[in-house]
Amino acid sequence: MELATERVYSLAEDDMIPDKVLQERLLREREESYYPNKWIRSIDAYRALCPEDPMGLEGMRHRAVDDAVMEGWVLDKLL
Repeated sequence: MELATERVYSLAEDDMIPDKVLQERLLREREESYYPNKWIRSIDAYRALCPEDPMGLEGMRHRAVDDAVMEGWVLDKLL
């Protein structure tokens, strides 16, 4: 998640995240955070790195298996 955090914030700074609401929120949260080295949330990394939603996230419930699959997709995009 450290690598995902770096990559997503780099994309956000370069205006490369298709979801502009997400991009603006990420940059705002990073500026306002009390924890400057805090990792990005898995769901935000997934949405920024996988805008085509390959796992079909819409309609899924937030559960451990969903998180594991989501993080697998994030790793795939990072590699």
